[in-house]
Amino acid sequence: MVRASRLIGLPVISLERETKIGITKEVWLSLDLRSVVGLVVGLRRLLASSRFVRFSELFSLTSSSVTIRDEAVLGAAKESEVDGIGLQSVVSTVIRTRDGSVVGSLSDLFLDENTGQVLEFEVSEGIIEDITKGRTRVVRPECTSFNGLVITLADDAVQRQDTRS
Repeated sequence: MVRASRLIGLPVISLERETKIGITKEVWLSLDLRSVVGLVVGLRRLLASSRFVRFSELFSLTSSSVTIRDEAVLGAAKESEVDGIGLQSVVSTVIRTRDGSVVGSLSDLFLDENTGQVLEFEVSEGIIEDITKGRTRVVRPECTSFNGLVITLADDAVQRQDTRS
């Protein structure tokens, strides 16, 4: 399991060239926040440019690097052409239960590095609660919905876990 926010800034390595070709600039998620669609990669070129690589085209994904087979997988699509939303647009989104109770705001996502599936949400209830109680981790329930403004959870989906350690 890897934190989505920690993928941003990781080196992108090409197996073909055996060298770093850029860094990840954004994690692109499906509109229902169930999985990673791909990554936006900032290339190391004279003129800075960004390219999109689909998650299915990644060779490997770890907490220290992203590896692709070759540069041919870059640019097959642009993030604007893919249905999805950037992680940085989703962070700080309000999370509520179906009855309207506010749980907190999204601070991060935990992903399965092999499948790209979102496994858990990390929820902040505010800076004081983060320090005193730790952040809450919510297992990604099947009935979660996201309308672009609010993430809605099933009432029984909220399980408190101390994440200070």
